[in-house]
Order: sequence, then structure tokens, then C-alpha cells
Amino acid sequence: MEGVVVSFSSKDKVGDDMASYLEQEEVQLLSEHFKYYNPIVDDHVTPLDIVYGEELYTREGLQALLDKLHVYWASEDKLATASMFTKRIGIYMVTTYLVPMTLFSKMPGIDSKGIQMIRLDENSLWFPKWKNDNALNSVQGDQAREKWVEDQVTLLIQEMILPLFQNVHHITKLPMKTMWENLAIYIYWFYEQYYSKIANAETQKQVQEDFKVIKDDLNGEIFQSKRNPLSQLQHQPCQPDGAHMRKFCCLTYRMNEESKYCRTCPNRP
Repeated sequence: MEGVVVSFSSKDKVGDDMASYLEQEEVQLLSEHFKYYNPIVDDHVTPLDIVYGEELYTREGLQALLDKLHVYWASEDKLATASMFTKRIGIYMVTTYLVPMTLFSKMPGIDSKGIQMIRLDENSLWFPKWKNDNALNSVQGDQAREKWVEDQVTLLIQEMILPLFQNVHHITKLPMKTMWENLAIYIYWFYEQYYSKIANAETQKQVQEDFKVIKDDLNGEIFQSKRNPLSQLQHQPCQPDGAHMRKFCCLTYRMNEESKYCRTCPNRP
């Protein structure tokens, strides 16, 4: 479906007495472009492995997953394993939460209990599909866009991203600044580059407005930091294709002897 331009209208805000979910056409779009679980297609495939949200958001469960990934990736460096994992989390947070927020004006449910990461293939890079059985957290409806986006992103950071990053830091001592940049690179990738493949002209304007809120309008307190760590990447120089050079090395070149520096690495020889 790459290259197809689509537009979806927003619906009334989800009330306390009703549950609402993404429409099937929205699920299909997400599954065709990203690692989003589509029950109509994926329920017919036997899972090779499932990581449940309840496990992902406990230190014990996260430690077990990091140990498993350390072996799966044939990693020789615990920090490299942790950083690679948070890069994966960055992809999922962007493509399964921020993308539907921006394209459909709907924020999927923010509750670890309804989350599953379902691996359906033997891809050595480890890209399970993200399944979210929770009802939508919110639909914009007639709410002011900027305030609604700010509220939804704040909730996502405080409930889904920050606790996970803090647990990774507690377990591995991977710097928070590295993890925030691991998230930021995928935020900038979508809002600066990929969005044009799946958004029409009207929605593209909305994309840029949402992007500004995320990188410029959120204060550092949300991240338990002095300033918004997602803002600094915009000041980094860009590659010819538009990808920003990182400020901090993600350390994955240390994973094993076959690992290489990322093309946007500040330490690349």
C-alpha cells in the first residue's frame, strides 16, 4: 500500500461508557506499513514467541527479555543489547501510537495489560508485531488539536515510555539520553520523511502541527529532565536523505564482531 494517500475523519471523543477501537481499514494501513498486528491476517500464523505487556513493564520480566535478546542477537555487550531493544521500542511507540494519533486523530489504549509483542518469523533482527487489545484511549472529536495532542503524548511518555526506559536504565545503566535519542530518531523519521507516503495534503499539515507539539511544546518535566530531550535532534546536521546525525552513539556497534557503526553515528570513523 506504499504510496497510497489516505484520509480518515475523526469521530466523537470516547466516553466513559463506551469502548471504541481502530477501524479495520486503519489497522490494515498500520499493518501494511509497520509491524502492527492485523488479526484478520496474523491470527492464521502460529506465533513463535509472545512477550506480554505485564512482563515487559516489570523489572523481572524486562530483565528476562533482555537476557533472551542478548542470546537471540548473539550480542557480546549488555549495553548494546539494551540500546537495540530501546530502538525497537522507539519504533513501536511511534508507529503504533503516534502514527494513529496523527493520521486518524485517535490515540490507542495506553495500558500494558492489553499489549502483546508477537513474533511470527525468524527474522534475526527481532521485529515482533505489536498487538494492542485495549480500547482507544481518546479520540480528538471537537477538542482543540494542540492541547489534545499534548495531553495524549504526555500520557504516552509518562505511562508507556518513561517507565520502560527507567527500568532499562536501572537494569543496564544505559544512559537515558541515549534512549531518548533512540526514540527521537524514529519520531523525526516519520514526521519529516515517511508521512508523505500515507497522508493526503490536509493530513500533512496536521502532521507538521503535531510534530511541532512533540519536539517544541512539551516541557522537560514530562521526561523528568531539565528540557525536552526530543527537541535537540532538529539541530543536528542531516544526511542527503534527510536523516539527522545522532548526537549520542547508540552503542550497537559494540554488539559483536560483525556489528558496524550506524551511518548517522557521531563516532563513525
